[in-house]
Amino acid sequence: ELTQIVDGDRVLKGLVHETQAILGKVLTSVDMDVLVGLYSYYNLPAHFIVTLIQYCVSIDKRSMAYIEKTAAAWMEQGVDANTVDAHVERLVRQRTAEAKIASAFGITGRKLVPKEKEMIGRWTGEYGFTLELIAFAYEISVERTGKLVFKYIDSILQSWHKKGIHTLEAAKEDARPAQNAKNGKNTRDYDLDRMNRMILDKLMKE
Repeated sequence: ELTQIVDGDRVLKGLVHETQAILGKVLTSVDMDVLVGLYSYYNLPAHFIVTLIQYCVSIDKRSMAYIEKTAAAWMEQGVDANTVDAHVERLVRQRTAEAKIASAFGITGRKLVPKEKEMIGRWTGEYGFTLELIAFAYEISVERTGKLVFKYIDSILQSWHKKGIHTLEAAKEDARPAQNAKNGKNTRDYDLDRMNRMILDKLMKE
């Protein structure tokens, strides 16, 4: 039945060949069932499906079950044929940022947990911070806590974002609150530093 469906649709037939080429294997009957379902039941265009499969392969996820699950998640997020390319570009940028930040933080031997990925996504996406600025926040966190504390780094970056600080120079100036207060430049910075220490105490007790 699947063979008849595929043979009767030139686009689907081409999609099968393309999928096999991307995955580097001949599709099983179960694989074919998933692929036909994406195309016929979910009514996804060939470009969407090919882009989806290419992305999954790029993250070393080659099972059609994973591909189907990812397709469902993307559709739930509102991704369609017009936005799938941009969506994949965002995912690639996010994964690249996660890898670079994990390296800058000295994280080895484990994967980032979802909450950490969520924070990194906010830092690089919503806040638009560079790796250099995030690494500096990490340095401050280690100096004050003696270890990597994601929540504390997040509190630092949140405060910088709220204050419109988006350069390393401005961040370094903000990191010298006591000196600024002594010189009469900005006592609010000193108050913020005290608040950050209070946040740290709370985080360390959690």
